[in-house]
Formats: sequence, structure tokens, C-alpha cells
Amino acid sequence: MDVAAFVEQVWREVLGIQHIAPDAHFVNDLGGDSLYAVEVGARLNAGFGIDLPVDLPFIAPTIAATTTAVEEALAMEKNS
Repeated sequence: MDVAAFVEQVWREVLGIQHIAPDAHFVNDLGGDSLYAVEVGARLNAGFGIDLPVDLPFIAPTIAATTTAVEEALAMEKNS
């Protein structure tokens, strides 16, 4: 599965925005809030079968940063 594509798809679906730049900020640029963040986190956890913080979009507030966080979590899961 293409991590970046899936992360972008989740953000687009949750936020209802068709085109999101990889460096667009979850809150400042896209209007994300805590409810959206929890939904994004839950969908990413379900989609990848990992346990990320549900407030991940606040910790990693761009698609690029979220993708990196997911890839790191997947690598740690694989190595454990």
C-alpha cells in the first residue's frame, strides 16, 4: 500500500477537500480540529493496523509529516 497516497486520501475524505498540498497545515491551512484529528487518526490506525496517537494530525500537521510518522511506525512494527 502506498502510505502517502492513503494518508492523503484519509485527509481528503475527513476534511472534505479534494486537493491538499503535502505541506498544507492541518489546522492553519485546512481548518482541521480535534474531531477531524481523531477521525484521521482512527482511520489511519484501522487502515494500517498500527497504534498511532489519535491526535497525530496535531503532532505531524502536514500530509508529508503524517506520512513519515506512519512509515516510522510501520518500520518499528515490522522490526518488533
